[in-house]
Amino acid sequence: MGKKKEDIKDELYGDEVREKLEEFAEKGWDAIPEDEHDEWFSRFKFWGVFHHRGGQESYFMMRLTNCGGVLEPDQLRAIGEVARDYAKGPAENPEFGNGWIDFTTRQSIQLHWLKLEDVPEIWEKLEAVGVSSRSAGGDTMRNISGCPVAGKADEYIESRPILDEIQETIRGDNDLASMPRKFNISVSGCRQGCAQDSINDIGLEPAHKFIAGEDVEGFNVRVGGGLGGREPREARPLDLFVRPEHAVETVRAFVEYYHETGNRTNRSKNRARFFVDEHGVEKIREDLDERLDFEFETAGTDFRGEYTYNAALRTEGQTFSEWVDATGHETLVELAEPEEVAGYEDPCLTDGKQSWYPFDDGESPAPTDASGEPLSADD
Repeated sequence: MGKKKEDIKDELYGDEVREKLEEFAEKGWDAIPEDEHDEWFSRFKFWGVFHHRGGQESYFMMRLTNCGGVLEPDQLRAIGEVARDYAKGPAENPEFGNGWIDFTTRQSIQLHWLKLEDVPEIWEKLEAVGVSSRSAGGDTMRNISGCPVAGKADEYIESRPILDEIQETIRGDNDLASMPRKFNISVSGCRQGCAQDSINDIGLEPAHKFIAGEDVEGFNVRVGGGLGGREPREARPLDLFVRPEHAVETVRAFVEYYHETGNRTNRSKNRARFFVDEHGVEKIREDLDERLDFEFETAGTDFRGEYTYNAALRTEGQTFSEWVDATGHETLVELAEPEEVAGYEDPCLTDGKQSWYPFDDGESPAPTDASGEPLSADD
């Protein structure tokens, strides 16, 4: 299976898949040769397009990506409108009807019951407001996890610029599109551990260290974490402290290391957690030291004893209100309106499955629906 998957990716993968997907969409579902379904469906996943399972032929799910869970109101509105106009299955969801939206544990959104023929129009509408499905599935770097209120709340280290640079320069690098298996990255800048570094392939957690008499803020690095049904692992500490200015290059070095030397033959043992098992943290640290130009420091003091994994706690007078679970398109469009209410900023998705937290100053009224009633988790 490993060799077959790699042969499929070697032939065509990454950004180049889009043109072929659009060609199939123009010609229609039947244009995909039946004996090539598996290989094309495998490639489509890179662009976040997943064929529904047996009995649901010709319908697709689309997974979106938004680094660190941030969505601007116009983006949230566009997603709701796409769900309304295109996410229509053969039968309505018993709770949400047609056009429902699924929130994921990596701070993103999934749309179900899409037709292949509609995918180019969906992309056009979403990309017009800066929403993409690129690199949302398959053997590639998935949506980057961060504190859902990064840049909004009191962080020990400002993480939003780091998240954005990783997104643009590493996850956006097509040369790194084809990884041995899916690969998860997280960056936490707060003391709550919101980005859950322990279950990511590489995670940066805030820490500080006295260096030459100065208390320096930075990150400790952990690698090889993950859940999954097969032998979950907690990410192992590399005994490595990096300053914020070296954070992105450190992540890139480990991504490239796994990309170049990871197991591409045995898919049951080639996630990054098994890569760390095989090489060991001391060997990985040594090899990263050869790949990076700055002087390594041993791990600093972290804040793991304070972790709550919950960005919704009150912080310096700020509050974060949870409003929705999995929802229908009407509620999502309504929730895009907090931009017009004093005190509210961009909505943010959390890594708690099917929930999100808009930002609130603790005093302004909650956004309302079209009837003037406050929105709640029941809407």
